Amino acid sequence: MRIKSVRAVRVAPSAPADPATPPRRPSWHETTVRGTRMSPYRYHNPSPAAVRAPRDPVWARVEAEDGTWGLGLTGFGDPVAKVIDGHLAPLLMGQDCFATRMASDVMWRATAAYGSVGLAACAISAVDLALWDLVGKLQEQPVYRLLGGPSHAAVKCYATSDDLDWSRELGFTAFKISNSWAPTDGDRGLREMEARVANARNFVGPDATLGFNPVQSFDVDYAVQVCERLRPYNLAWIEQPLPTEDLEGHIELRRRAPSTRLATGENHQGLAAFRQLIEHRVVDILQPDILWVGGLTTTVKVCAMAEAAGIAVSLHVGANNPFGLHCAYALPSVTDAEFWLGSAPGVPIAEANRIPGHSLPENGLAIPPDRPGFGLEIEPASITPYFDQ
Repeated sequence: MRIKSVRAVRVAPSAPADPATPPRRPSWHETTVRGTRMSPYRYHNPSPAAVRAPRDPVWARVEAEDGTWGLGLTGFGDPVAKVIDGHLAPLLMGQDCFATRMASDVMWRATAAYGSVGLAACAISAVDLALWDLVGKLQEQPVYRLLGGPSHAAVKCYATSDDLDWSRELGFTAFKISNSWAPTDGDRGLREMEARVANARNFVGPDATLGFNPVQSFDVDYAVQVCERLRPYNLAWIEQPLPTEDLEGHIELRRRAPSTRLATGENHQGLAAFRQLIEHRVVDILQPDILWVGGLTTTVKVCAMAEAAGIAVSLHVGANNPFGLHCAYALPSVTDAEFWLGSAPGVPIAEANRIPGHSLPENGLAIPPDRPGFGLEIEPASITPYFDQ
């Protein structure tokens, strides 16, 4: 079976922008200013909304010559869609639908000339996921079975949200909270940071899993101070304390804070970046994002490397989409998956689900459906070309 077409498309969301259920209060996502790499330029970040990266969804649709089609997802809008339509699509036309590993290799090799990470990796991710969805449909099997079947009874999910009361009400028993400070905040930032973590630990209890996410906002010296300051609160991990590309900084932080469990990986793309993290043993948890890292094919390879090294994998927002959920369900090295909880307290998470057919967590557990491919329930009428023709 050959590939007939590849194109960037838009998919109408399954939920309206405004949920039917009134919120009890605004979500933490709307009220909390978070530390980022832009934190030194506070004038540039006047509100929580201003610090968010553009996450406009981009879908890829791959159609086989018999009319069967698959869908994959990524983000970052127009530039990624242009890479799919203008660069990746011609590479795959007429190729074998089932040759997913070759297709992935071709896309990585062909983008190397102008940089195969960043937006290009996101484009590769969407097309790769669409191919896996297509193969599952052609073989009438869910993707997790194509990967060898389930390795877990269910996928354990942790909730990322500062609304801990809402996370717990939804049945989550593992949590991650945000960070609002950077080195420029000095001792005041450390005091306020410790207070937030202390309050969170007191709320969730001494035995609950609790992570903390600085989002690349620290330098090495400040990260070391944070690790020491937060040691009494038994954090399960500190996530992305340093800029993604600062391998030397990660090595130094590992040396100076050996007792802190460190995690990173959501903004690492391709195999080489993860090979470096693994070889230097600088993190305890790898966190690839299946929508950005290069798709399912690359994620499977990362997980294999991690398994060989005895390093855990936790998929970044892996429970927020069916692609990550199938992967987490099938691969033994994936210990859990993040569920990014941005909906306001009181609004059922089903009302915020934007992907038709996605299985949402219940009491902190999720299982992908048995439908072919990734189990998406997207009608053809809801799919339109990304760019007007």
